[in-house]
Formats: sequence, C-alpha cells, structure tokens
Amino acid sequence: MAYLKVWFEDQPTMFGMLTILCYVWMDVTVNILQTVTFLLISDVAGPRQVTGSAIAHMYGILGQMVVSIYISLAKNPRNDPQPFFALLIAVMFVTVMPVCYFVRENPWEAMRRIAPGSTFDHPAITSVYPAQTVGIWTAWYVGIKTLPGPLFVYWLAGLCLQYG
Repeated sequence: MAYLKVWFEDQPTMFGMLTILCYVWMDVTVNILQTVTFLLISDVAGPRQVTGSAIAHMYGILGQMVVSIYISLAKNPRNDPQPFFALLIAVMFVTVMPVCYFVRENPWEAMRRIAPGSTFDHPAITSVYPAQTVGIWTAWYVGIKTLPGPLFVYWLAGLCLQYG
C-alpha cells in the first residue's frame, strides 16, 4: 500500500477506496481461513469436539490480541505495512506449520467409516480427489438451505454482524 500511496498522491479518494477494498478482501479471506482452521481443530479432537472448538477459538482470540498489541505499540500499520504483514505471515507460519506437519487426515476414510458401502467407496468418486469445486459449492448451498429455521436466523444474524 505504501507504493500505491505514491502513485495516488493526487487522488486521495481513489487511494481510500483501494485501501477499503484491500481491508475487506483481507477480512473475508481471514474469516474463511479461520473457519476452516476451527473446523479442522474440532475434527481432530474427535469425540471432544466442543473442547477442540474452544481451543480453536482461543487461538483466534490470541491472534487478535497479537494484532491489537502490535497496533498499540507500533501505531497505525497503514503508513508502513511491511512489518505488520511480516508479523501476520510469521504468526500464521508458526501456528499453521505444526498442524500441517503433525495432522494426517484422509477425508475419504472418514466418509467410509460414516457410511460403509456407500457411493463414497465407488472408484469413480475416489479418483476425483481432491473434491470438485462444484461439489464444494453445492454442499455449501445445501447446508445453508437445509438449516432449521431458528438456526438459519442465527446464521443470518452472524453474517450481518460480521459484514453489516
């Protein structure tokens, strides 16, 4: 952003719009990454999924505290974003790499345990690993569409609170 600030010196409105776009983009990607991480940690916890979810949320809170402490000590990262992004990359590397190294999971094996003899065992499906993008979006759509009424309202309220 510091390089773009020089390019848009005479157009502060354009620089402001670009900054807002980048922050919204970063917020969306971080929330998507956090959701996947929370689910992975909960899934690895096995029968103790509530405990795993609590630990995952604790990691999220600690990450937010790291950012808050950095901003309180170094002030606004907008003027010099390189150290701020280096901190974010370092924190993500330190927290994600141990999970990638120690956790081994085969989702197809988990599906076979849930429904043995189902279509998940069909060779045509197992050869499509990783899952097709259409299947992912379909699962997302069906998951939201089949939510019970009160849970859908709760989901919608959470969505509005996050991005409203």
